[in-house]
Amino acid sequence: MKTIRVVAAVIRRDNEIFATARDYGEFKGGWEFPGGKIEEGETPQQALVREIKGELDTNIEVGELIDTIEYDYPTFHLSMDCFWANVVSGNLELKEASESQWLTRENLDSVDWLPVDITLIEKINRALLNDECVKFSEENLLHISGVDKVLKISKTDILTINKRRLKSDLGELCSGKNLWALFGFIDSVNMVCLQVASASDIVTEIANDLCSMQPVCAADTKSWGSGLHKKVFKVTYGLDSRCQKYRDMYDNYEGFYVVSIDHDLFVASQKLKKENTLKYAEVLFAYNTNALYWVPFGEEYTILNEIAAGEE
Repeated sequence: MKTIRVVAAVIRRDNEIFATARDYGEFKGGWEFPGGKIEEGETPQQALVREIKGELDTNIEVGELIDTIEYDYPTFHLSMDCFWANVVSGNLELKEASESQWLTRENLDSVDWLPVDITLIEKINRALLNDECVKFSEENLLHISGVDKVLKISKTDILTINKRRLKSDLGELCSGKNLWALFGFIDSVNMVCLQVASASDIVTEIANDLCSMQPVCAADTKSWGSGLHKKVFKVTYGLDSRCQKYRDMYDNYEGFYVVSIDHDLFVASQKLKKENTLKYAEVLFAYNTNALYWVPFGEEYTILNEIAAGEE
């Protein structure tokens, strides 16, 4: 089967992504990332600069490679190098596309993507999601008032961990504490707060959540969290449609930190005229760390409004 090599630009403006609708051919009306064929003697980056200039009368700076998508059409194989890009000059004038949109993470799924382009959406979503979140290192984490120690669990640990031993370790970590947080780490200097919760049975809950990520057979360890085993963090607090939608992002993480928090110390350090309640601490910690899957409900909306008003 003949292979056609093309390039695509994921043009970014802060946390928005530029997309265009095709104006010709079999896939007319389908949405895609602008780009085109690589000519003989060109590098993918050179081809992308040329194509965007021709299609959008705009000069771009080509950034990192996001992915190379391999896709089989009925009569040919498409190999598409996809790069992040920024506008250097020009107004993205449509010369070949019928329409365009700037899409945020929340509405990436609102257009009818072409089959080859839709495979990029999850990786783009991951990048935007991580950029929206507060990043921490272990040192930063331990400097948060009320956090005195963390339990680090690597991806390898999760695959082989003994639940009874894990519950013992968590019990020691969380002794005397009833507020906890879960951080995912990509490497030693990139951590993101994934979940904050308060519950009387947190040790059992955390152990069950982490152990639910274990494979059911040895072969599954080669594709960690694949298929039905992407049942990650089935936490009562925060399990909603967003959690389901973004499960694949966990493939990025190398492991996790379980953090126990002295909520009295944490709330007191904020210098706010509020009672040191557990619920207030939960909301405030989630707010300050941009916890991904913590979802406010009931009185927590009121607390969030009070926190926001106090910062104004």
